[in-house]
Amino acid sequence: MWVLLTEAIVDNGQCMALAQAVGRPVAIKRLDWPAADPSEDRRKIAELLDVTTQADERRHAFGLRAPWPRIVVCCGRRADRVAFWIRRQSAGNTKIVGIGRSRRPLAGYDMLIASPQFPFPKHAKVIRLPLPMARPQRATGSRD
Repeated sequence: MWVLLTEAIVDNGQCMALAQAVGRPVAIKRLDWPAADPSEDRRKIAELLDVTTQADERRHAFGLRAPWPRIVVCCGRRADRVAFWIRRQSAGNTKIVGIGRSRRPLAGYDMLIASPQFPFPKHAKVIRLPLPMARPQRATGSRD
């Protein structure tokens, strides 16, 4: 299973909470780069997923290469686009588990996990949670 992490701390926390709950081996792929605005981020994603030698080298640096995972966990626009690209590279064999708002039609996801702030119609692929996922935090000091 691959978990795609971005610059979004809350999204990353939910992805890692799900990965931890599954209890299977996980490979973390960090899709971190500064983007001043959404249009710049879209441009950088397009450059990453382009069919050029430079894009291939960049993907290699991010660890986005075969063997492709059976499952990709993603949250957010950047991670979603990369997850669907991974599925195409795997000839449709990679399953996509999205968290939060869907960026594509629900049918494109294998599972979508949604907390209450994301209203979705009833759908077989949607799992509704009463609260956003969070990982247990370790105590960092003693209590007095």
